[in-house]
Amino acid sequence: MISFKQIISRLAGFTAIHASRLDSESVYEDVRFLSQTSGYLKKERLYIGYTSELPSFTGRYSGCGLILIEDTGFDPLGVDASIAVFSAGTDLLRLFSAAQSLFDSAFRFQRNSTTMLAELSKGKSLEEIVRTAADMLGNSVLLPDSSGRLITAFSDGEISDPASKDLIMLGYVKGNFVREMQNSRMYAGIFESSNPVLLDCGLFKELRRIVQKIQVQKRTVAYLLVLETDRQFREDDFETIHMICDVISLTMSMKQDFSSYTGEFHEHFMADLLNGRKTSGIDPAAVDGRWTLGDGDRRFTVAAVCAPPSCADPYPYLEYLRMRVKNSIPECKSVYYDKHLVLLLSAKDEKERIRVEYGGPGAVCGPGAVCGAGASGGPGARGRNIRGCGAGASGGAGASGGVGASGLRDGRPGPEHPGLRELLAEENIGAGVSMSFTNIMELKKYYGQAVRAIELGQLLGHQQIMFDYENYYVFDLLCLAGAKADLKDFCHKSLETLINYDLSNGTDYFQTLHEYLKRATNKTQTASALFVHRNTMGHRIHKISELIGLDLANGENCLKLFLSYKIYELVRHV
Repeated sequence: MISFKQIISRLAGFTAIHASRLDSESVYEDVRFLSQTSGYLKKERLYIGYTSELPSFTGRYSGCGLILIEDTGFDPLGVDASIAVFSAGTDLLRLFSAAQSLFDSAFRFQRNSTTMLAELSKGKSLEEIVRTAADMLGNSVLLPDSSGRLITAFSDGEISDPASKDLIMLGYVKGNFVREMQNSRMYAGIFESSNPVLLDCGLFKELRRIVQKIQVQKRTVAYLLVLETDRQFREDDFETIHMICDVISLTMSMKQDFSSYTGEFHEHFMADLLNGRKTSGIDPAAVDGRWTLGDGDRRFTVAAVCAPPSCADPYPYLEYLRMRVKNSIPECKSVYYDKHLVLLLSAKDEKERIRVEYGGPGAVCGPGAVCGAGASGGPGARGRNIRGCGAGASGGAGASGGVGASGLRDGRPGPEHPGLRELLAEENIGAGVSMSFTNIMELKKYYGQAVRAIELGQLLGHQQIMFDYENYYVFDLLCLAGAKADLKDFCHKSLETLINYDLSNGTDYFQTLHEYLKRATNKTQTASALFVHRNTMGHRIHKISELIGLDLANGENCLKLFLSYKIYELVRHV
């Protein structure tokens, strides 16, 4: 924090043609560029810009700090703020840079002072610091994070205040209280102030409290609550609380959990669920109402995004991506967890998503796919790419990205999260997507599905944007079985028969049977996908049935064969 007089006196190389209110006691936390869209200007902030950009309504800048370059007729005496005016032609960027360096120096000084203060509590945990704070202040002290989750608390006596009692007993503030608090004027006062704020009316008229936000890397990560439970507040409590918050902030900045925390309402609760600390002692009512997305939807999917392998430290990239996701999909909730960006998305399009599972109208080829009759692996390419069934085959019906490519929708703009799809395509990265669910307490399980989807997709060589677990759970099941047995032993011998026949006779029965099974033995759809006449398809299926000695009208036989194709695809990549 730095005063206006200090700023003006330290702007080396710049001389103001007018300055007023230099003796004001106001101090400023940071500096911003002034613009006509700035709206109401904050009292604790310094603004730098041109006189023509100053809002015409004087109440908008009452009490703030202004450093202006004269570019229009302007009367500084009519401005109700600390103000300095510099002559036209002054370099705005140099002036801003000089002022910013003053704040950086002040910040470093404050950080160093806090470090010295923190030596008093070196090696202490947050629990120990809060206990010491309660002793110093003679009152109950609570430390919740920005999501309303209790980090730690200490009180010598019983707390009767309903909101605080819920926080201690349930581990979270109830959602209805948080919404009520956020809608009150008190919340804005706490959020905007860097100093302790006394709450003694409205929701808190029965029990006064002092609250101060705690920031790490300029992000609000927690709040210190001091309740007037044992003795009346004294004037010097505010300075003591400010000092305690500095110590807590420094302690939190050393923890990865908080250094990667953006201060969103949901973050630590999502992290708790992902870490498995989900249900013990937490009443679902304590978090009810937090987890609606978009139009009040309470069906979710989880997407897991990894940074590109070229990123030595994935965190900065995923934080950048997280910012872009927030701008593109405002209703999405996200958290950085285990080197993944974890996204909680609405699943309101689930019925539409599963409608087109095996190709259909509007299906398009994936990036780099070579499609159409005569393409490698398709009709007319007799005897070629026999092993190229499913994802990863080069072009042709059933090739990766083609019509009915193993049920995958590579590159096809489907109804599932188009905003995310476009963003990932632009960044040239992929994401795993879970099945849909409604119980937020099961977040960990569905996060696991999303991670497995992208792992399996990459293992199988699929070039995709969205790796949907719906398309990979059979492979996941086979991997679990493969950990205890050789999967090749469960692959039906009929596939080997067809491969050998195709190699000897130049046919493509192996591929034909795969497409036929993927389309639930529908000859018309399979004929269309393979660009052959329906009668030709009927002859092929009859011949295949004779070769392998199985009735393809029998559902159990078809299940065995289809599962064998999945095993065949998996073992080729393991």
